[in-house]
Amino acid sequence: MTKLTFATGIPTEPDVKKLIEKFGTPTAGTKIAYSDIAEVIGEKVGSNRLHTVTTAWRKVLRNTHNILFRSIPNWGFEVMDNSSRILHAANRYKDGLKRISTSAKVAETTPVDGLSEDELRTRNHLSRVAGVIRLAAATEAKKLKSPLG
Repeated sequence: MTKLTFATGIPTEPDVKKLIEKFGTPTAGTKIAYSDIAEVIGEKVGSNRLHTVTTAWRKVLRNTHNILFRSIPNWGFEVMDNSSRILHAANRYKDGLKRISTSAKVAETTPVDGLSEDELRTRNHLSRVAGVIRLAAATEAKKLKSPLG
């Protein structure tokens, strides 16, 4: 028998199947407590294993049924409704733009001394593409009509 280590891990699939059998395909607004999940898979609330399994379970539901969860701090999960999904998407989008801007700033402020030709091309590419993305985002945002007029 192979010794399980951090590198080999314990498969999540059996526990994910248990969660799917217990909770099925939850609908918008459904709330599921960490304690209920922990009971199904035989783990303690707050354990690394619980986190690993719930991450895998949420991924399966997202990929197979287009179900997204939000965390309810210190309690559990709730399936997002359409409004929550759009708010979530908008927040992720804004976060992504910030990350792109930050990475471009790092590239742009990196001295060119000692960089290879490939590194210089990468530096310039990051700067150009970030600029194009920022411009496109700003231009498209101006096209949105406010419901207030």
